[in-house]
Amino acid sequence: MRKNIFSLLIILSLVLLGNTLISYGVSVSPGSVRIDFIPNYVYKGTARLGTGGRTPHLGINTTADGFKIIVDKKELRCDVEPCEVNYEVVMPSSFDTPGVHKGYITASEIFDEPQTSQINVRVHIRMPIYIRVPYPGKYLEFSSFKATNKEAGEKIPFEAVLISRGDEVINSVRGLIFVYDRFDKLIGEVSTNSVSDVQPGEKVNLFGVWDSGDYEKGRYHASIIVYYDGKQANRTTNFKLGGLDVELVNYTREVVIGGIKPFQVVVESIWSETIPNMRAKVSVLDNESEEITSFETLTKKLPAWGSVVLPGYLDTSLLSIDDYNISTVLFFENLTKEYEGVVSVVEEPSEKEGRGPGFLSRVFTIRNTLIALIVLLIIILCFVVYLLVFSKRKNIKRINK
Repeated sequence: MRKNIFSLLIILSLVLLGNTLISYGVSVSPGSVRIDFIPNYVYKGTARLGTGGRTPHLGINTTADGFKIIVDKKELRCDVEPCEVNYEVVMPSSFDTPGVHKGYITASEIFDEPQTSQINVRVHIRMPIYIRVPYPGKYLEFSSFKATNKEAGEKIPFEAVLISRGDEVINSVRGLIFVYDRFDKLIGEVSTNSVSDVQPGEKVNLFGVWDSGDYEKGRYHASIIVYYDGKQANRTTNFKLGGLDVELVNYTREVVIGGIKPFQVVVESIWSETIPNMRAKVSVLDNESEEITSFETLTKKLPAWGSVVLPGYLDTSLLSIDDYNISTVLFFENLTKEYEGVVSVVEEPSEKEGRGPGFLSRVFTIRNTLIALIVLLIIILCFVVYLLVFSKRKNIKRINK
């Protein structure tokens, strides 16, 4: 009987061990390859695969949009890391459409023996290859358009970066920048430098400077129109004029009734320095603007030009299902700033509308199940050791008798 118990426990332990999840980090170098199109050109390269210390059997596959990718092996045993796959990108004489054409080299693990565990780990690595096909004629493509945040009253530098993606030389490029306040009112215009004789594939840098003068601290935005040989390209960007100030940019707008519920306030800085003690007080008001209930958020650090989420908790026990006016007061650097808003208190969704995963679904996740299996395995092994020790002691006593 005892032997049968031992056998059963050992089999169960092996099954549990077979179901344990082990994860490995995988990588590929380079992470991606970008090539400018040249008719009938053959680009050669090497993909270096990292398998997280494993030695898997890998199958190599390729896919490509309008061109060919040839690899020097279809399978390999990755015994030494990184393992390498040499490849060639064979370009056609032309593409039907301009723009970016994509291809991939994919390495997937091949299991030499059937996998019996319930959860299997499989190495899967993919390296993208991009071929940039020029547009016919003259074509400028934006890479970026940025403005630098500065203190109110200072000069704001702008920089636009574009790349010629056409197949013809562009004779002249210039830009005009329009500056707007947060109410979309035009408050300034700036001309950029000019660039001449832009070759296909060449980068263009345009610069401009706007003097903010007496304009107040806050958020602003700008747009640029780039003119080149009778054509146009445009882009927008945002920037801030700084000062010791913050803005409420978002907050929890709907709360489910019943007990204490989480409530978040999102604050954005328009100052060039860190605000170490940022907090808020939220008050729920009745129709007479009298406070029904209120709470204060946690105090957090607000980084320069950045944003922060201030968490708090709203007690809904004094509220009913309705819309309420709220007052949010922001506290920072011995200053305060107040905002008005509305929060909706709603009833809890019914079962038909769906309440998310049930209790059992939340408990028996893959992670929790694996932890439970490992704990159970440890208990079983301890029990096996106990039985072995107990049996040995019993045999010793029997011999002594």
